[in-house]
Amino acid sequence: MKFELDEEQIALQAAVHDLLTAKAGDEALQRAMNGDQSLDRDTWLLLANQVGAQGLCIPEEFGGSAAGFVETTVVLEEVGRRCYAGPYFSNLVATHALLGGADAAQEFLPQIADGSSIFSVALADGGANWYATGYETRADQVDGGYTVTGSKKLVTDVSSATHFVVAATTDGGPGLFVVRRDGAGVSTEVDESLDPTRQIGHLLLDSAPAQLVSRGSAVIERVADVAAHALAAEMIGVAAESLDRAVAWARDRVQFGRPIGSFQAIKVKCADVLLELETARVLVYDAAYALSIDDDDAPMLVSLAKQAATDAAVRASSELIQIHGAIGFTWEHPAHLYFKRARVNSLLVRDRNFHLDRVADLICG
Repeated sequence: MKFELDEEQIALQAAVHDLLTAKAGDEALQRAMNGDQSLDRDTWLLLANQVGAQGLCIPEEFGGSAAGFVETTVVLEEVGRRCYAGPYFSNLVATHALLGGADAAQEFLPQIADGSSIFSVALADGGANWYATGYETRADQVDGGYTVTGSKKLVTDVSSATHFVVAATTDGGPGLFVVRRDGAGVSTEVDESLDPTRQIGHLLLDSAPAQLVSRGSAVIERVADVAAHALAAEMIGVAAESLDRAVAWARDRVQFGRPIGSFQAIKVKCADVLLELETARVLVYDAAYALSIDDDDAPMLVSLAKQAATDAAVRASSELIQIHGAIGFTWEHPAHLYFKRARVNSLLVRDRNFHLDRVADLICG
């Protein structure tokens, strides 16, 4: 199947590309690499108010544009191209959790659309499995509300988020709850991450006040699928930018009186990357469409997309370093940041082997 973007989607792609290139280019990557993981709030608000990126999947009555998964995939691909250090991934996944929840939880949507609130998701407990629905973290009903107690791992953008959507066990089964960062009993820890542009940490909750979003393992698995797909979309951006940078270097770099791109070994590397990238891109957009129409095959397509995008991004970013030669291994060159984003994304929301096994299980029924 061949996907082609329409005029509005192409315009969205260009707007995000231009903004992130201007505001989150190599200089911003260098700051993140040097340990500055603070949120560039000006860029975040420009994404919200100039491009409308945070409100794409939010209904118009809540300040959004009522677009779908294809449009957010377009944005995520550009986020991957820039290795953008902002919380777009986290915010998007949490938004989908709220969209499928109670009416009371949707009061947060206008704040997400205008960029004033930033949400992240906290699904994984000690086993670090985003798809698990049995949690040590527990929610208890108290005075008509809830409190949540437990520790959540692999929480992305843990210090930037103003709110968290937390998965916890209740007497009636698993559920999702909104917890405010500034609430009582809430603390965070930032972990050391391989990828300096992707902040990951712990969320610690001690009888923290919480608001019920939804109940049921099916809802949580859906949120995990949205997260896996979002990472896959980012990774095709990582792969595409890695290939573009590698090809540009191969054209400019001269050895033995010829551009290195004229050598067969370099041609084969680039051609193999392009093949994997285009395969992954088709699967990612196919999964986006399946998610948008709640197709029964959406979980399988998401896992196929995650696996294929992982392979494409890891290979493309590896070849980016190899084609650049010695300069590609230096700390000052951004090539290693694309490799690190690919590696971290490949492990978040389970690795390629989990998703391949899941595809086999879904096919076999």
